[in-house]
Amino acid sequence: MSRCYAIIALLAASGALVACSVKAVPATPPAAASAVAPAAGEGAEQRFLYIAGGNGSGVLSQYTLDGSRPLRSVTGGGNFNDLVLDHSGRLIGIHAVSGISVFDARDLKLRKNSEATYPSSLAIDRDDNIYVANCGASVEVLYPGARKRAGWIRAQYGACIVAVSLRNDVYVVDGYGLIEVYRPQPKPGTLKLLRTIKDGLIDPDAIAFGPSGDLYVSNYPLYSGKGSIAVYGSNETLPKRTLTDGIDRPWALAVDSHGTLYVANLPQAWKRTDGWISIYGPAGEAPIGRIKEGINAPVAVAIDSSDNLYVANVYADDVSVYAGKGTHLIRRFRNGVKVPYALAVGN
Repeated sequence: MSRCYAIIALLAASGALVACSVKAVPATPPAAASAVAPAAGEGAEQRFLYIAGGNGSGVLSQYTLDGSRPLRSVTGGGNFNDLVLDHSGRLIGIHAVSGISVFDARDLKLRKNSEATYPSSLAIDRDDNIYVANCGASVEVLYPGARKRAGWIRAQYGACIVAVSLRNDVYVVDGYGLIEVYRPQPKPGTLKLLRTIKDGLIDPDAIAFGPSGDLYVSNYPLYSGKGSIAVYGSNETLPKRTLTDGIDRPWALAVDSHGTLYVANLPQAWKRTDGWISIYGPAGEAPIGRIKEGINAPVAVAIDSSDNLYVANVYADDVSVYAGKGTHLIRRFRNGVKVPYALAVGN
């Protein structure tokens, strides 16, 4: 799988311990209540940014969106591969080899630890059920809060990436680079296979959903050729367009509330500085913008409720923030950040 080899090269160059990881972008960000606490003296909601990293310690830190220092940090469990906020005030993270951790999103108190076998990707549905892709194996389905297992999705060739769409369908990228689409059934943990997407895919390593239901898939060829983004209409199995202009090594994807697509392109594996963010409109094939300032091996991207873009720069040990619909760098999170690899923003 292309992402495994690429992350080994990237993090080895940065001096971090490494493990295979793949990412998917939540289709529907959690509501504000997912990660809020009353502001002092006001009872108002406060939004948080969560940054999780590697380098052996697996540090998870919480920041206010306008702050520079972490409010609190926790360690342990190994390198984080993914973070997701659910709709009930929980922050769920998966570790490279050790399993699943559930935290209270307000104070980062650990609520639950569950075992998993090389978890590589994480998603939640509208009922807060948790889906964990175990690299090369099945997708584990857990009840909200990971209190116990509800079932499995046994993808035909093993699972690498899992994501949940706006329609609450579950998308699984399998070990052969195909995408299997499932629909949850009334019985918890039971899913029905709806269709399989085969066309337009070359070593897919990230997926995201637009507000109109479009599916975006980044193709990161393992052995030859430049990458691309395949775009599918809702419920379609053939791509309606393929983005190649401005794409090289597409690693992470994010889509804002207007359908603007952000593509994080990695540097060459042997370079210590490089990479960029390509920006595309909802219907175009040519990029409408490009971000280079503050970008240094972007491995994770996230969007907040104001459509600001957050980028985790693994070589720079920071997270850079850009104004919504623009390329203007407005903030950097550096204090307490080490090999940032996963992001979550309370909306």
